[in-house]
Amino acid sequence: MPATEQSININAPVDKIWEMVKNPNQWPNWFEGATQSNVVSGNGEIGTEVEVTMTVAKIPLPSKLKVTEFVPGDRWKGEFESLGLATGHMLWTYMNMGSRTKLTFHIEAELSGAAKVAEGMVIKSFEEMAQKTLLNVKSMVEG
Repeated sequence: MPATEQSININAPVDKIWEMVKNPNQWPNWFEGATQSNVVSGNGEIGTEVEVTMTVAKIPLPSKLKVTEFVPGDRWKGEFESLGLATGHMLWTYMNMGSRTKLTFHIEAELSGAAKVAEGMVIKSFEEMAQKTLLNVKSMVEG
């Protein structure tokens, strides 16, 4: 199952980062490859459902995401499905280091069809997406 995990240290307290990233309407502002999200239900907490197009390996994939874990300032997890090509999850964890935060992003997916054939490209795309997304959050939070 393709997966990647990357972390970044951000010069901001956990609460400041959490407030910026929890709102699903704002995800496309910092999540690399995401287009405008359509919030079907919820406000980012458990049970929130969002439709969003994610670009993976340069291919736009309409996706559905459901928030399955929501622990403020600690962790957030969402399960996703993309057009029958992939199912998986994203997990965000926050480590409070006083005035700094270690933010970790983990994504993994079970691939099928054309996505399975292009598994190497998908893994590379996940790695690039994770790195750019973390840098986007860092840049927005630190100003």
